[in-house]
Amino acid sequence: MNYSVCTDALFHGEPIEKSLPLVKECGFDAIEFWTWWDKDMKLLKELCDSLELKVVTFCTDFRINPGDAAHHDHYLEGLSASIEEAKKLNCSTLIAQAGWNIEGISFEKHEESLTRVMKDAVPILKKNDMTLILEPLNIITDHPGYHMSSGAHAFSFLEKIQDDHIKILFDLYHQQITDGNLLDTVTKNLSKIGHFHVAAVPGRIEPTVGELDYPYILKTIEQLGYEGYFGLEYMPKRDALETLREVRTAFPKS
Repeated sequence: MNYSVCTDALFHGEPIEKSLPLVKECGFDAIEFWTWWDKDMKLLKELCDSLELKVVTFCTDFRINPGDAAHHDHYLEGLSASIEEAKKLNCSTLIAQAGWNIEGISFEKHEESLTRVMKDAVPILKKNDMTLILEPLNIITDHPGYHMSSGAHAFSFLEKIQDDHIKILFDLYHQQITDGNLLDTVTKNLSKIGHFHVAAVPGRIEPTVGELDYPYILKTIEQLGYEGYFGLEYMPKRDALETLREVRTAFPKS
């Protein structure tokens, strides 16, 4: 069972020279994060190399909305810049957002622009041996106005792209709030999922509490054949180190 710690979520505001050693101290060997453009990426690589931490994934430039046709080329430029940073870290997976609703642009036009830019991203991804994972987010609690919330929308969107270089980031927290029925959805769509995120429902806090039986859920997903990472992307209500140690103890090892 593979876990990656989202340092931007668990250690929000802490410098990487402090947060990365703490990840290792808790017994984890992989990280992910949200933003690369506000970090000293040279220092991050040096720290990951010295601590033997794998960078599993991070976000493309979500300041550029892929649903806005006027920013089509700008989005692809941002994707290429993110890929260059990923290659320096030996990271082969990047997170993409579907964008927030834009006044004056219909849902259909947003979807059309998103489809076009994702199709045009495929040759770039292929050339660089990179996978882009598109993340649906809940609009009920956390992200009102986001374009893609349900698993049904996300997986049907992939049918338009028809290429394994674009998959879905299935965030178990967001999808429990949006749809529920997690394991049935995962079972039917596992080949389309490139990564999972984990957090408690409700509250998006440490996943050792809440309504989801994560040890059972994660073990079941592994038994279905998933070999990738489960990203620990939660906002700890208590001390981050304490919660990470609890996760390490309570969650399945393999």
